[in-house]
Amino acid sequence: MSFCVNRTQKNTKLGRKTMEKIATNLAFALQNAASGTNAVVQNSEEQVSLLQSENSKQIPEIKLSSQDLQNAILEAEKETAQPVEKKSGNLESVGFFDRQVGRFVDLFDKNTKDGKIEDTKQGQTGDCYLLSAISALSYNEKGAQMIKDCLEYDDKGTTVHLKGVGDYYVSNDEVAQTKGSDQYSNGDDDMIIFELAVEKVRNDMANGDAYYLDDDKSESIGNGFVEMTSSTKDAPSIANGGLATEVLYYITGKTADLVYNKEDITQALDNFQQNNGKDYCASVGLYNDTIAISPQGETIELYGPHAYSIKNVSDNTVTITNPWDSSKDLIIQKENFIEVIDDMEILNLSESPEDNLIEKTTTEITQDEHNKYITTKDNKGRTLKQEHYDQTGIKYSQDEFEYKEDGTYEHIHISYEIDGSIRKTVKKEYDSNGNVSQKRIEENNKAYADLYFYDKETNVMTGDAHFKYDENGNNYETQFFNYDENGKLKLMEVKSNPEQTNS
Repeated sequence: MSFCVNRTQKNTKLGRKTMEKIATNLAFALQNAASGTNAVVQNSEEQVSLLQSENSKQIPEIKLSSQDLQNAILEAEKETAQPVEKKSGNLESVGFFDRQVGRFVDLFDKNTKDGKIEDTKQGQTGDCYLLSAISALSYNEKGAQMIKDCLEYDDKGTTVHLKGVGDYYVSNDEVAQTKGSDQYSNGDDDMIIFELAVEKVRNDMANGDAYYLDDDKSESIGNGFVEMTSSTKDAPSIANGGLATEVLYYITGKTADLVYNKEDITQALDNFQQNNGKDYCASVGLYNDTIAISPQGETIELYGPHAYSIKNVSDNTVTITNPWDSSKDLIIQKENFIEVIDDMEILNLSESPEDNLIEKTTTEITQDEHNKYITTKDNKGRTLKQEHYDQTGIKYSQDEFEYKEDGTYEHIHISYEIDGSIRKTVKKEYDSNGNVSQKRIEENNKAYADLYFYDKETNVMTGDAHFKYDENGNNYETQFFNYDENGKLKLMEVKSNPEQTNS
């Protein structure tokens, strides 16, 4: 058996003497359990070398209690007169190599199967949406209780009661293997259990072995995972992305709202603040890297595509956490926050469904060999928004639709440059018959506007007008067209403003 004491290169408060003493005391604590145990000290300058020789295989398995560890640390503090800090970044790990699971076991990594989500760090898996959703739930008293109610422990593992899809079992061995791989998150066993459970849900759904418990909500979980896996059944992993709404539905059985436009985001934040976060949990999504501004005017780097959890909302600020390290609060000016985020997923945890903020929407994720499409629809099946991403994950365009009670609607198409800036915007307004009544194009600091006229009885277009504007917003040319009942051009007129130039 090999004991290892690792320390980080940065922010290290422990001297070598203290570290060596801890290792010595740990070894002494085990002398009554086995003979011939070798204690080694390893620091950041030395390579980790585990005892994997034939002799080491003969060493019996030894259990070291947390009290043994505590006693060793106390002795080290007494003899070196230097406090030993157990925080990450000061003493990274104290532990041994467990041959059964084939990994280094960190003795400071306490057993956190307690139904409470502690600070976590995302692993190599791209499941930021999952981690941000669960962290957001944990910041809310009702959500924290829902998390606790999901987890039922026994000696061999945990039954995860997912209200949206049923029960899944995660064994202790699965958690142990995962913790040694850096594949999933680290810092809290309960979070890893949720990751493993959702991984199983997705595999079952891809294979047709699992279904949503409520058929009415199977189309409104805000992810559309079934549609995505219909063409990618070989890759249903949580690492392939998703939305917080999916995970929130699995855990709570409730459908979250996915909002995009700034008015709805502002409304959602206001409701969150007015309620003091008692009934709401929320996460946000960014599609590209961006810069946010703190209350002190300092810049905060935000990354995309990535998800963050909302922890608190005040009059002037929004506090979020990054699943890369949820222990660190990121406080952002509220107005700036609304400006830089791309979407917000918010769930009302109150018992009354009618209290939800926004009319329920559904989201479908589909993809082909070269592109991925995220389509959001209302409860009438009408498309509200569709985003288009290339195979590298860069969004190159999106379409937005707004429907009115009189049957008219608006359609905005936005094209993006590779750096995320807007290249071209086309806005169309449709009448109740589905005809384009107005169109406006903005590109290269210039604008073009069109008007279309139709016969009310025959619905045939009778004329149109086209307006051209320079970069200063001045109209320098107007074109008029009239058509007969057969759609043939019968009159064209062009008017130019001599005081404006076509620059």
